Amino acid sequence: MEVFYTSKQVAGILGINESSVKRWTNSGMLKCFKTPGGHRKFKKNDVLDFAARYSFKIPENVFSVTPAETNADLNIDKISGVMLKKLLYDNEDEIFDYLNSLILSGFTVTDLFDKVIVRVMEKIGTLWKNSELGIEGEHIASGRLTKAIIMLQSKIDNNRKNGLTAFCGCFEGEHHELPLISLSTLLKSQGWKVINAGTNLPVNSFISGVRKYNPDLVCLSSTFTEDTENFYRESGLLYEAVKEINSKLITGGNGISLDDTAAKICDYHTADFKSLISYLKINFPA
Repeated sequence: MEVFYTSKQVAGILGINESSVKRWTNSGMLKCFKTPGGHRKFKKNDVLDFAARYSFKIPENVFSVTPAETNADLNIDKISGVMLKKLLYDNEDEIFDYLNSLILSGFTVTDLFDKVIVRVMEKIGTLWKNSELGIEGEHIASGRLTKAIIMLQSKIDNNRKNGLTAFCGCFEGEHHELPLISLSTLLKSQGWKVINAGTNLPVNSFISGVRKYNPDLVCLSSTFTEDTENFYRESGLLYEAVKEINSKLITGGNGISLDDTAAKICDYHTADFKSLISYLKINFPA
């Protein structure tokens, strides 16, 4: 796991005053990033590059100092509040910068989605239900977050591919893109190749895609189900197609009930991304 150092620690490593460290970071000479709490953190390689470029001699074993505890800044309630404001008032670039700072500060991708993004979108939904936010505001916030998560993919994409493919989509009538994009991002961070078939997909097209790409995993997302009986009928058809290619079908989302019926139309129904990762580790060992 990559470690980070504070301004004070970097000053000690370089044998200079902390004010010089801050001045050099402000000028762009020394790379750093800021945590959600606004504190500067430094990567070891960036400090070494700076020392080599400007002829600082670093004592042997100096990096044995205790690295910065970046997680100290990670207060979920505070982060969710900041994130909510950004979704309502900032653009996707600023939202991306904040999401990326959370990852750099030690947040796992699963915690980012389960503990922050889900919570914030629930707050957005509550604002809409209480008539404190119009439907256009909810769509704008969701759109901004979706774009920011797509931008984040390049930062957390796992270069060590596991050789497995996932085919993901939503049935016809389901238009919520954000959960699908979040799922794709999470799987890519775990080394999966992801084929995102998108939302509002007729079941025949969904099955056609499964047969064409022959994926190791099929993921069905549902945030809202208007016709439950038809949903389970279509899910059953999809599940039969998935079993024909010896693949696994995972379902997720509030539109799918965790009753006995759900168990018959999928291999696993996940309540959150953390449990999904646990399932994948057991059923698709590296």
